[in-house]
Amino acid sequence: LISFHAELDRSCWIEMVSPVTSEVPGEKIYEIWNCPKIEALKNHDQGEHNELQFCKGETAKVHKKTTEGWLFVEKCSDGSQGWVPEKITKEVESDHKRAKNFKQRYQFLKALSEVNTTEA
Repeated sequence: LISFHAELDRSCWIEMVSPVTSEVPGEKIYEIWNCPKIEALKNHDQGEHNELQFCKGETAKVHKKTTEGWLFVEKCSDGSQGWVPEKITKEVESDHKRAKNFKQRYQFLKALSEVNTTEA
């Protein structure tokens, strides 16, 4: 249990440990320690000023994902940032993917143990 001397301390602590959320409906923001890594399947030329030129085989970390199929990424090669269409990418092995697999495994084992408990 954590106690605080002042309400301000409590508010600062809650803000620090709370996940970042977007004000844009449907937009997903990834924490820096949990962002998926993607690879370009084909080239994407920079269209708008906020889009990123992304060449086949390049990798990037995803910081934001929209429901319209766009990803805000940071290139692993040079740190440049911008938007790329999700349809030209694939998620590659990353901490995010491993965590997702671990969570699915945990849910499967938990469900399996509940089935075994009810059958006993």
